[in-house]
Amino acid sequence: IYDLKKEEYLWRQDMDPSVFELVEYIDNNVDGIGIQINAHDRIYFCNENEAIKWFRYVTNTGNATAHYKNFNLPFGKVIFADTNGENLEKAERLLRAHKRADEFDFVRSERILLEILPKNVHKGTALTKLCKKTNIDIKRTIAIGDYNNDIGMIKAAGVGVAVGNAVDEVKAVADIITNTNDDNAIARIIYDLEDGKIKI
Repeated sequence: IYDLKKEEYLWRQDMDPSVFELVEYIDNNVDGIGIQINAHDRIYFCNENEAIKWFRYVTNTGNATAHYKNFNLPFGKVIFADTNGENLEKAERLLRAHKRADEFDFVRSERILLEILPKNVHKGTALTKLCKKTNIDIKRTIAIGDYNNDIGMIKAAGVGVAVGNAVDEVKAVADIITNTNDDNAIARIIYDLEDGKIKI
């Protein structure tokens, strides 16, 4: 949780660097998979492929590179990227079968992205922490999402919303399904809240 005005973190959870054992395992067993490390100051790219190029383009992220074997900064997560769905499915199977799998969480955040996160740390965790820090009743929050990495947040919020083009797993846990994210989904929820169609 980052305070833009104060330019400081209100809360963050660093990843245990021992996760790089799993990263190396995937790197050695899934050919051509892209790897990036999300540090707290910037994103670092380890293995380049088409999915990494796409991610860098759509997020307008600088091309900072660092190999995971030499990485020594605090960081929050590792992301594998591949336009080949079979490669990501293989990576996820290997991660979940790894002897240290229960020490971390794994989640798909896009069709082409697979994340490794600290155990029990997700957007729902952050929403809960934010509400405690700001003395806001979590029952009076609305969370909107479209992919598996949003599920924890949608479950934690007072009202969980799936956009119309969300994956089925997100729709299954949402209280409301609204417009697609290409059809003013956020505005629709705000209007529905103002009109009393949504109550928190």
